[in-house]
Amino acid sequence: MLKSPGVHLIGDLACFLVVRVLVGEAEVLTLATHPDLRRKGLAGDRLDQLETLARSQDTDTIFLEVAATNEPALTLYHNHGFCESGRRTHYYRSPNGDRIDAILLHKRLT
Repeated sequence: MLKSPGVHLIGDLACFLVVRVLVGEAEVLTLATHPDLRRKGLAGDRLDQLETLARSQDTDTIFLEVAATNEPALTLYHNHGFCESGRRTHYYRSPNGDRIDAILLHKRLT
């Protein structure tokens, strides 16, 4: 884990998470796993490490957004206790030009 004010990198080239921690909240900016290493628990481990980091910095909420069509990510986050808190309609644009909603998720740590 890289410790620096505000932005933190958790993980390695196999799987990493970038998070911004400010004023009691942590925002997941990126979570990525090498395609050959998916479905091995690495992303879940990074979320667990994030929770430890967030608690150590008196953070009580973690939030993020994910494309409504990204079922593997939605399943991962729901399995780790994240709840849907909103939706941004037509937030993303797919390569073919379709508009995709962003699902807003959060997890309370208290």
